Amino acid sequence: MARLPTCTCIFGPGQEPKSYLLLREGTVRVQQVSENGREIVLYRVFAGESCALTTACLIGYEEYQAEGIAETDVEAVAIPRSTFDELSFQKIRLHCVQRTNRSPPTV
Repeated sequence: MARLPTCTCIFGPGQEPKSYLLLREGTVRVQQVSENGREIVLYRVFAGESCALTTACLIGYEEYQAEGIAETDVEAVAIPRSTFDELSFQKIRLHCVQRTNRSPPTV
């Protein structure tokens, strides 16, 4: 369980995601900062949700291009990268097995 106080920078540009966070409580603002320092809010993540950018970066092995800031105190379940990768691999393997065991279409 991760507990983060208001105004904590959870992730930022150029960082690789270390875990997959499932918010139990609180709100996270995902934003980019323009060259002149203006904050551009992309979206917010609320309790019961996960961050789409984190998911995409984990799946694609990419660095963040935005930052996530705790707008309120946040409580989240943190799934480590290694566990996320293993669960993703198992899901893909299961999908492949299901596809190969599927009956051929009838004509």
